[in-house]
Amino acid sequence: MRELPFDWVKIDRGIARHVGEDASNVLHFIYHLTRLGHSLGKSVFVEGIEGAELLEAIAILGADAAQGYGIARPMPAQEMVAWPGKQPGLPDPQNPKSPLGKLARMLIWEECRHLMSESLLH
Repeated sequence: MRELPFDWVKIDRGIARHVGEDASNVLHFIYHLTRLGHSLGKSVFVEGIEGAELLEAIAILGADAAQGYGIARPMPAQEMVAWPGKQPGLPDPQNPKSPLGKLARMLIWEECRHLMSESLLH
């Protein structure tokens, strides 16, 4: 994969849409796909972000870009000019507010703890 001529890894909306059924597993999967993409020198794009909570979670998990109704609904081209100025800004990955954001932060903490304990055993 490292040698293929692409710059972005896209995580399909079919993955993100299951966050309501099993948030922990979905966020774990997105996190590991994001880490894999970054380890290959690729940027990671997540589709299907349907709400601010999931946007916050994927920002914490390190995704580089996102798309979905949680960011914006389709709009006429003339509305695009004013749209960026009306947005609240990006979520703060260091200070999660939503349950999904807090879960994402916890998943990263657990992963770091696991890696540290593994390194101490070897």
